[in-house]
Amino acid sequence: EYLGLAKRYKYPVRGLVFKYDLDLALHSVWYRHLVYGGPLISKIAFRYFNSKYRAPTSKEGFKQLIPVNFGICPELKHLLAFSKFYF
Repeated sequence: EYLGLAKRYKYPVRGLVFKYDLDLALHSVWYRHLVYGGPLISKIAFRYFNSKYRAPTSKEGFKQLIPVNFGICPELKHLLAFSKFYF
């Protein structure tokens, strides 16, 4: 719907495609759960949704697709705590 609206008004759309490591993503979920009380998502659910993922293409109406490498930022305030829960 958003891409159709952009196309209608001739507005170029850029998409951000996040590249990530599945283990890091699972670790981030555990970290948020243990430190902030966020919901815990099972590995099975994570792997299921990951297997269904299809990368966006320019055929969908994107003018540009920009890959973004997702990882741990060295300046992360809670890096020590974040690393502690890595398993």
